[in-house]
Amino acid sequence: MKTLRVAVFGCGHLGRIHTRLMRNHPACELVGVYDTVETSRDAVAREFNTVAWQDAETLARQIDAAVIATPTRHHHAVAADLLRRGVHCLVEKPVTTTLAEADELVALAARNRRVLQVGHVERFNPAWRAVRPLVDQPRLMHATRTSGYTFRSTDVGVVLDLMIHDLDLVLSVMTADLVQVNGWGQAVVGPHEDVAFARLQFADGGVAQLTASRVSWQAQRSMQIFCDGTHASLDMAAGSAKIARLSARLTNGEVDPNCLSAEDRIHLRDHFFSELLPVEDVAVVPGNAIEEEQRDFLEAIRTERAPQVSGADARRTLAVAQEIVDQIALGTLQQPAAFPYAAVSSPKPQRDYRKAG
Repeated sequence: MKTLRVAVFGCGHLGRIHTRLMRNHPACELVGVYDTVETSRDAVAREFNTVAWQDAETLARQIDAAVIATPTRHHHAVAADLLRRGVHCLVEKPVTTTLAEADELVALAARNRRVLQVGHVERFNPAWRAVRPLVDQPRLMHATRTSGYTFRSTDVGVVLDLMIHDLDLVLSVMTADLVQVNGWGQAVVGPHEDVAFARLQFADGGVAQLTASRVSWQAQRSMQIFCDGTHASLDMAAGSAKIARLSARLTNGEVDPNCLSAEDRIHLRDHFFSELLPVEDVAVVPGNAIEEEQRDFLEAIRTERAPQVSGADARRTLAVAQEIVDQIALGTLQQPAAFPYAAVSSPKPQRDYRKAG
C-alpha cells in the first residue's frame, strides 16, 4: 500500500506534537514542516530530524496530506489552498473563524474528493471512547473545562479555544434539533472572553450545560452524562470513567424512604452505591488521543471513508460556538474591574446549526 507523504503546517505547541507523532507513524512519510517563523520551523525540524521548508507552495507540491496547526485565523487560507491542490487535510480546531469559511472548505473537500478532518481530539479520548457505547439518548450533559492562562490561542476566546471540545462531544450524541442557546462570558486578560458558560436546549428536552475557563487555578476536564437509568462520570484529563445504573429495586419503585425502618435507612445509606445505585469503574484502554486522531485521518484517506470528525461535524459545532460568542458580545462583555458576567438569551436558533455546506 502506498505510503502517504505528509507535512505539518504550523510549528507551535500542537504542531510540534503532530510532528513527533507523524514522524513515527508507519503509514506515512514525514516530508517536513512549515511555519512562517523561521526559528520555530527550524527548531521543530532539528528536534525531529526532518526538513524545515521555507516555501509553503513548494512543500504543498510534494505531499498527499497535511496537518494544519497554524493559528486559527490562517486555517481557511492554508486548508483551501491545499484542498484545491488535492491534498487531504487534518485541520486543528476550530475549523475556521467564520461559517462561510467552513462552508467553503467542506465544499472544496467534497468537490476534490479529499478528506477534511478537524481536530476535535476529545472524540479520541480513551475515557470518552469507553463510555460512549454505554450512554444512549442523554437527558442532561454537564461539562467543565478549565485551565491556567497559557498565552496560546489568544486570537480566539475560551469558547473557540476550550469549550468547543465539549460542544463537539455534546453535538455528537445529542442529535435532536437545537432550539435554544444561552451564553454568558467575561474577558480577563485580552479582548476575548476567558470565562464562559453556556446552556443548550434540544427539541427532545435534552439539556447541556458547559463551563469553560482559561484563567482558573484548577485544571479540570470532566463531564457528567445523565440518561434514563444511567449516570456516567468522566475525568478526561486522567482518562478514567465511572458509571452508575439504577438497581431493579429503584426501577420497580420498591424503595420508599419514608416507609423504611431506622435500621434499613442506616443500612441503605451505607450501601447506597453498591445496592441501590451501584457504581463501577469503566474499563478504559489507555491511548494517545492525538495519535488515534492521526490514525483515523490516515485510514480515512487509504480506505476512502469519512473521518470520525468530518468538516460538516466541525461546521455545526462552530455554528453553535459562534452563537455563544455572539451572545456574549451582544451583552456587555465585562472586563476584570467590573466582574459581573454578561448574560444574553436566544429563544430561537439564529443560525442553521445543521448546515454542512
